[in-house]
This record gives sequence, C-alpha cells and structure tokens, in this order.
Amino acid sequence: RLEESPGLRVPHMGWNEVHGLRSDPLTASLDGKWFYFVHSYAAPVGDWTLSTCVHGQPFSAIVRRDNFRGTQFHPERSAGPGAELLRSFVEVVDRSKLFQMIEDMQRQAEPVKAEAPAKPSSRKTKQ
Repeated sequence: RLEESPGLRVPHMGWNEVHGLRSDPLTASLDGKWFYFVHSYAAPVGDWTLSTCVHGQPFSAIVRRDNFRGTQFHPERSAGPGAELLRSFVEVVDRSKLFQMIEDMQRQAEPVKAEAPAKPSSRKTKQ
C-alpha cells in the first residue's frame, strides 16, 4: 500500500511521469510521458519492472514477465501516450502471435505417419 504523508494523497489520483528502466519494444517511446493513475497499492520495483513512477516512493508503472505485461496506470484514460502504449501492445502481441503461428506451421509440416482406420468387426453379437 502507498503510504500517505503530508502533501501526498492516497489514493494516488492524477497525472504522473513514467521513466524507463529497461529496454522493451512495448515501452520504447514512453520514457518521460505522462499517464493517468488511480491507485492505493503499487508493486515495488523489481526484475520485472520496465518503467517506474514516483508517488512518495518509486514503484513499478509498467511490468513484464515472460508473455505477461501490465500497467499500474490507466492507458485508456491517458490520452495520446495511452493510445501509443495500446498501439505498441497490439503490435508486440501480434508479432509474438506471428512467431507462434510460424512455429506451429513448422511442426505441422513435419511428416506424420498416419495409421489406417480400424476395420469394423464382421462378427454379430448375440442379444
């Protein structure tokens, strides 16, 4: 939970600047941009942090771990920078889907030995 102090309101509501910490296609052009936040809790800065923000203390503003990504702010309420982030997200996800589709197609292209279907039994069963 964010700590409240004199002059520092919790929940954190309003615009705040985001600073890049690690390079990532998702955040390539977002350093120094302002986003809209509404939150009382925040993830600490860690190995998964791509961008940070400060509201009394530094916290993770954008995170990524494997194929999971998340933001502490509201991109849909963050005007141009939010739209830019959402556009980047779609491009990054589409690219990763493309690579996955290529891998799937390559696996499917490998020859697979098909088995002949089983013949139906000619025996009649007693009732």
